[in-house]
Amino acid sequence: YALGYETPPEVVLTEDSGIARRLKRERKAQLVYFDDADSWIYAADGANDAERDTLRALDAQLLLPLAYKDELAGVIVLAPKQSEEPYSPSDIHLLESVATQTAMALDNSRLTEAVAVGAAQRERMNPELEIALEVQERLDPAGSTHHSALCDSVRRHPARHPARARL
Repeated sequence: YALGYETPPEVVLTEDSGIARRLKRERKAQLVYFDDADSWIYAADGANDAERDTLRALDAQLLLPLAYKDELAGVIVLAPKQSEEPYSPSDIHLLESVATQTAMALDNSRLTEAVAVGAAQRERMNPELEIALEVQERLDPAGSTHHSALCDSVRRHPARHPARARL
């Protein structure tokens, strides 16, 4: 998502890019200095030429990782402030807090969706379980009490780790 552009730029930042690796490793805001040959973007493990071109096209001055746990969910790229003043340490601290909260919200959204997918899967399985139970009761009427208790137990105890579901 991009604000301040007539047409949102087509930007792709892969997980194996120098920028993504640095943001994931450092887990803090990164200032972008194109006019400083010693800047991290020119380091061997920094950005490559294409990544630097992308940062220039975005007029990037500050990169904020959307990192939570061991994941890098995205990046907030900020251009220079309208006042043209540099980002102060207090600006950066506040923006890092916003980025952290945003990353947690994204993770919570992902987990909520995974729980919803798990619940929908269980709902689809209920009719099949009822059919299996009915067939079992017809085949083994004497053991049906044991099987019914087992099936009731399965219904009462959903999957233990629905967040592990991959979407």
